[in-house]
Amino acid sequence: MRRVAPLIGLAGLLLLGSCASQLPQPPVEIRSSYDRARQEAIDTGRPLLVMFSAPWCGACKVLKEEGLGNNRVREALNKGAVVTEINIDLGANASVKRRFYNEDGIPYLLLMDPKKESRLADMTGYESPGHLLEWFQAGAGKMASAPKS
Repeated sequence: MRRVAPLIGLAGLLLLGSCASQLPQPPVEIRSSYDRARQEAIDTGRPLLVMFSAPWCGACKVLKEEGLGNNRVREALNKGAVVTEINIDLGANASVKRRFYNEDGIPYLLLMDPKKESRLADMTGYESPGHLLEWFQAGAGKMASAPKS
C-alpha cells in the first residue's frame, strides 16, 4: 500500500496538470468606449480594432466565441491591439458609426491607426480563426511599417 500512494499522488498531479491546460482562458479584452479605447491605443502605440456588431447577429456571436475565443487570436489581439465593440443598434458611439461603418453587413471589423483614424484593414462577416489572425497581422504590419509622424 505504501508504494501505491505515491503513484496515486503522481497520477493526480498529472491529471490536474492536463485539466489546467483545458481551463478557459481570459477573453479578448473589449473596451466599451471608442474614445477611451482610441486614447489607450494612441498611448500604447497599438492599432485600434473596432468591431461593429449587434446582439441578434448570429455571425457576430460565432466571431466572438470561435474567432476571438481562439487562443492564438486572443493572444495576438490582447498583446497587439486595443479592441472596442460598437453595437450598431444603440445610439452610443453614433458618430463613430456614421464615420466608419460601411453598412455592408456585420460583423464588420475595422483595424485602424488610432492617431490618424485611418483604415489599415477591414473585414465583413465571419472568417476562420486562422484567417482572422492573418488579417490582423497583415493590417497591424502596415501600422508598424508606416513612417512615424
